[in-house]
Amino acid sequence: MSSRRIELDELKKEDGKVVGAANGLAGEDFDTEIYQIYGLSVNPKGKNESVLIEINGDPDNFVALPPGGDKDTKSGTTTLYYDNTEIILDENSIQIKVEGKFLNIKDGVLDTDLDIKTSGKISAEKDIKSESKVIAKGNIESDANVKAQGNVNAQGDVETSKTSLNTHIHGVTHPYGSPFTTVPQ
Repeated sequence: MSSRRIELDELKKEDGKVVGAANGLAGEDFDTEIYQIYGLSVNPKGKNESVLIEINGDPDNFVALPPGGDKDTKSGTTTLYYDNTEIILDENSIQIKVEGKFLNIKDGVLDTDLDIKTSGKISAEKDIKSESKVIAKGNIESDANVKAQGNVNAQGDVETSKTSLNTHIHGVTHPYGSPFTTVPQ
């Protein structure tokens, strides 16, 4: 068995096999099947040096050795996978897919359709924004003013000892008089 060095370009699928455009360092151009390691798919972007192995010394029977895998991997990415779980890495992002759900980290943003559960604290140095309800079984506390543009609904007490409500209007269900109350200034 002999071997020679080659450069691989973008990989593609042909007849169920992972194939890469190869350029021999001696100048020849050809396509070659890529040895597939289960659980890892790499699709190099640009020229990546590899080794071409000739089977039984036959220059027409060969395979390249870089990991290719059997997943369709976009150019410039690496995919780690097991069954239906994938971790896809590229130059600018990480994407994790588990049971049809995703977690993406790209451009400084964590984006997910997963539920997030923690037994520790969540701290933020900037605003926290919700486009849906915020539901708490315990107290929600603030050392600063609490503002609302819509109704504040509570099944228990709303304590305001540290909250300025000088200009805040509260919607209330009241059988007598006005449906709104205001705090005098």
